[in-house]
Amino acid sequence: MSITRYEDEIYGPSSYDFEENESGSWVKYEDHAAEAARLNEQVQALAAENSILDFIISAVKELVRDSKGVTGWHLNGDVATWDEVLPELDHGETPATDTAIREIGAKAIEGFADDWQGEYSHSGISDMVRGYANKLRGGEVKP
Repeated sequence: MSITRYEDEIYGPSSYDFEENESGSWVKYEDHAAEAARLNEQVQALAAENSILDFIISAVKELVRDSKGVTGWHLNGDVATWDEVLPELDHGETPATDTAIREIGAKAIEGFADDWQGEYSHSGISDMVRGYANKLRGGEVKP
């Protein structure tokens, strides 16, 4: 979500007659509250995923530290090899982490588009770059 900015260019800040303006110095409280709530949800999801990853990493470290192989681990009734155990541990999905990484990349790409466009009102390259950023956000391309 982007937070809409406003400016009162005609009468000054005391008139309360604001118009959208990308470089305006005024914003709505509700926009910030909604963005803060969205970010809080994202942080909670990332924390949950990372706690699962921490558990998996701890289990692998314990295996490496304590083993001369993977004796005692059984997959499909047979004693497992490292080649069998590691893929078993790598089945956790991290959608919140993936979304956060895509968003970080998309914002960086949009920063490039803004820098390239400069003060001009339109730039074909900037428009293409922003389109790529949106594809990145949607998972259509990999970061």
